[in-house]
Amino acid sequence: MAVQKESYVVFPRIGTWVALVLALAFLLGDVAILSIDVSAGLSFDDAWLAIGLVFFGWLFLACLRQIRSPQPVIGLDREAIEGSFGRMPWIDVERISFRWKWMGSAGITRRVVLHRQDGAPEPGRASREYASGFLFGSPRVDSRRVELQAWAYKRRMVSNLRRFYSGPIEA
Repeated sequence: MAVQKESYVVFPRIGTWVALVLALAFLLGDVAILSIDVSAGLSFDDAWLAIGLVFFGWLFLACLRQIRSPQPVIGLDREAIEGSFGRMPWIDVERISFRWKWMGSAGITRRVVLHRQDGAPEPGRASREYASGFLFGSPRVDSRRVELQAWAYKRRMVSNLRRFYSGPIEA
């Protein structure tokens, strides 16, 4: 009899549909302004519109892909935590804490901080593909820690983490 591996997969909690509609609105607005500028004659300042066209087109397609085939943001199991940053075994995690991060005009966001053991290797390759950090909060990886975007309310995240991680969690 095969033993089933217990795991927990986190899907994005933000409204992908909202991001899709906003990206489409900006994309169409950019196309309208660019078409007016083309009829009046292009200038060097129109390069920003072309860059916006590429960016919002890419954002629209990324949101559409996420809606059609959702990819998780984080995966937890008995051996490790993984995401777009890679796979980090729990044995390499010294402790877990939470912090608020100022995001400029976007406001503040809660982050989950995985403090790495001294001498722990860099996170390895993830076992599956994860959602873009650009769409759902980019992880920050350095020699001492990995910072992840919060995926739920703090109490729920602590509960999720305690299912798989037996070390200290500074809640």
